[in-house]
Amino acid sequence: MTTIAPVAPVSLPPLSAGGPAAPSSSCCCGSAGASAQAVAGTEALGAKGAPEPAAAAPSAPSAPTAAAPPVAGAPVADTKLPGAMSPDPRKFRTADPASIKDQVPTKGLKAPALGGLDEAHRFGLRLIEGYADRNIAGTNRKSDHASGLGIDVTNGNRPTDQTKAYAEYMRQAGKQGLLGVKYVIHNDQIASGPDFAWKPYHSSGGNDATQRHLDHVHVSFN
Repeated sequence: MTTIAPVAPVSLPPLSAGGPAAPSSSCCCGSAGASAQAVAGTEALGAKGAPEPAAAAPSAPSAPTAAAPPVAGAPVADTKLPGAMSPDPRKFRTADPASIKDQVPTKGLKAPALGGLDEAHRFGLRLIEGYADRNIAGTNRKSDHASGLGIDVTNGNRPTDQTKAYAEYMRQAGKQGLLGVKYVIHNDQIASGPDFAWKPYHSSGGNDATQRHLDHVHVSFN
């Protein structure tokens, strides 16, 4: 009869007061690296006995902090017109473009006109005429609306702070050679190259508020 010798009890060190350390959440790669080292140590123990202590994993870089999303209605950072503007109309450029509902479709507008319309939305203005195959009122010449390079925008039936600010903004954009602005008409005034100074505007199509561009801003693009 074979006698089995009793196994001596193994003493284990007590756990620290804080309990087991939590895995790092700064990077999933750091956790995966630690797990791989533990597996490697276990395999070595089964094959050769106690393994040499594994080298500590290098600290993983902290994950970059995500930028906060823009707040609807907050002023949008102006990257298209850097530098000073005088007078500066950008205090009225605070609308959330997604909140503006155009009165007519944007179909047929070319890229420069769509860019100008996006700026109009930031001033709280909606599109009331975009692409339209027609002549300039009172003439036999094609309007820039007919080529998808003209927009009419408004937020009322008379000049407002927003329409005047947008017209001035686009005038200065044209003066700086930006946004593809060809000319701007609003409130009995027109601004075109090369100096883009405001000059009196007299419509060939009549003398009502629309022909005088009192109730909207017209912008043509190159």
